[in-house]
Amino acid sequence: MANIFYLIRSSIDSCSPSERCVADFILRSPEIAMTCGVAEMAQKSGTSTAAVVRLCKRMQLGGFHNLKMMLARDYYAISEEKPLPSFEFTKETPTSEIMHNIIKASLENFENCEKLMNPDAIEAAADAIIKARAVHLCGLGASGVVAMDLHQKLSRLGIASTYNEDPHLQITRAAIISNQDVLICFSYSGETREVIHCAKLAANANAPTISITRAGPSPLQKVCMHNLVIPSNESLLRTGATLSRFSELLVVDVLYATIVSRNAEFYLNNISETHKAVQFTDRAQSEHKSDYGTF
Repeated sequence: MANIFYLIRSSIDSCSPSERCVADFILRSPEIAMTCGVAEMAQKSGTSTAAVVRLCKRMQLGGFHNLKMMLARDYYAISEEKPLPSFEFTKETPTSEIMHNIIKASLENFENCEKLMNPDAIEAAADAIIKARAVHLCGLGASGVVAMDLHQKLSRLGIASTYNEDPHLQITRAAIISNQDVLICFSYSGETREVIHCAKLAANANAPTISITRAGPSPLQKVCMHNLVIPSNESLLRTGATLSRFSELLVVDVLYATIVSRNAEFYLNNISETHKAVQFTDRAQSEHKSDYGTF
């Protein structure tokens, strides 16, 4: 289950002013907040009980009681997190510093990913993929790279999978999706119009939909049935997708391992057979070159 303090920080930018007051109060005085009832928390944060309830709903906690339980758990278990180092370097920045900062930030980011991962959501997504007639993937830019990675992994398992980097072809595929299929949507922002359009088309066809996107409410999460969230620690306007890409790839690896574990003998045999097939192709190409020389 996600760490409540990290979840609040990830969601705070999308909060209304009154919800932000509640969130700020919890982050500022968690030892007081975890002893409050809903009315007292509203009074101490200078808002209303409705704002407290809306914050719980925005973070998909299932109610105020769950907020209190998570506060009590995480207040004693988790120390305050340090901010991630900046990725904005200058031409004077030593390569050793760039290397150190990126590795440090990546390690901290992976720890934050674990805090946000929901085993039940991953299990439900894996189950939907295993049962699907076919799995269709959509995503653009850096998220498209991650979609292609999962497409390759599913293909090795023998799970029918499609991905094309052309957004129009992604939309075309989603337009004729069946309720026996699954659509997986990759978008760090959760606001990519083409990806949301694909998700809506699939939802209209009653096809299971899975999103891999940043924590906090987004248009994509509202459409999808299963949401696998990653840390919201990279600006939407950035020099390059680094932490967000790492996070999405990590979720893909966890999802993939979960799928394999459910029928390991069958899937590992498929991996072995596809490996042999690729090796045969590589050998055939090598022999062809040796017969005719290289040009």
